[in-house]
Amino acid sequence: MILIVRKAFLFFNYFQVGSYLGFVSIWYEILKENPNAKERCVKSLRSLKKMILALPLNEPSNEELFANIEKVRAKFKLVCSLLGVSAEYLGGGVTGLSF
Repeated sequence: MILIVRKAFLFFNYFQVGSYLGFVSIWYEILKENPNAKERCVKSLRSLKKMILALPLNEPSNEELFANIEKVRAKFKLVCSLLGVSAEYLGGGVTGLSF
């Protein structure tokens, strides 16, 4: 039972880390094209990407993994604050469809 819970927790974290990496990639491209972009935002995005890519995701038993994921979450919230966007996922579900 503990193994199943741990695997589910890891899957959730992998999904979340992938979302952070997509967020960084999109915002980096947006800011790269904007001459008025704040250098601090760009530096923070680079730093977040470096933190994400350094995560030992292929070593789920690594004790540092969970501590480092928490650091990535904190950095993500900081970057969101710098960009002036919400760190909460509001869900972009499609409405009005029925099958």
